[in-house]
Amino acid sequence: MVSPKVLILALMGVSSGVFAFGVEGNTFQLGLYASSITYKEPSVMTEEGYLTGILGRFSVHRNGQALLFDINYSSGDMDYDGSGTINNIPDSMLEVRGMLGQDFYLRRGARITPYIGLGYRNLNDDSSYMTSSTGALGYERDETYWYAPLGIEVLGSPMHNGWSIGGRVEYDYLIKGINHTYLSSIPGYSDITLKQNSGSGYKVSAEFSRPLNGLVVFNVEPFYAYWHIDESEITSSDGSDYIEPDNNSREWGVALSVAF
Repeated sequence: MVSPKVLILALMGVSSGVFAFGVEGNTFQLGLYASSITYKEPSVMTEEGYLTGILGRFSVHRNGQALLFDINYSSGDMDYDGSGTINNIPDSMLEVRGMLGQDFYLRRGARITPYIGLGYRNLNDDSSYMTSSTGALGYERDETYWYAPLGIEVLGSPMHNGWSIGGRVEYDYLIKGINHTYLSSIPGYSDITLKQNSGSGYKVSAEFSRPLNGLVVFNVEPFYAYWHIDESEITSSDGSDYIEPDNNSREWGVALSVAF
């Protein structure tokens, strides 16, 4: 088995080889976004709500190679409909991704970048100590996905009005999912961990960009993200068997950001 130290040194060697010569462009992007998200376990329950958050992106393009790094954090309230209803459940989501890509330049500065990488997504939904309309007790769920993003980023050339159009299309392959369910907030139950090893998702976004001056670019980015996760492995606790049901989530949103 390769040690973490050897792996880090190997990655440093690859990075120095890929990015050793000539800068083609480095970009830092910072912004805000808002989205509507719906989570469903078919025939079991639905949660719907709104999230607001911040995003940060850093990209390096050198010698036809690309390094892309994204981080997003959002929070909001969800409404549950299943064993009765519960409103205003606190939710938060963190997503961190790093990708390597290959740049292909077209006419007038347009660029296409296929990429692949590693992503981390954590969603926390906490209805612990809340009670539904039918008397069911809530609990905290913390879901973590490790996944491989595979996609294409497009940067369009400027149009006559100064705007340019780009975006991303991406497929996400689930590597590993872990669901921590904190049932101990309910008397007589213990916390459980459920493994989710099969699933996938995709993301689609369009980016409309216009320079504000020679250094700053303003971006408007509508986006859509989808995940489908298959039923988890069975976990036994306190004499009972538990699973996380087959589920899916859909998120629509828009981001406003500046890049420099």
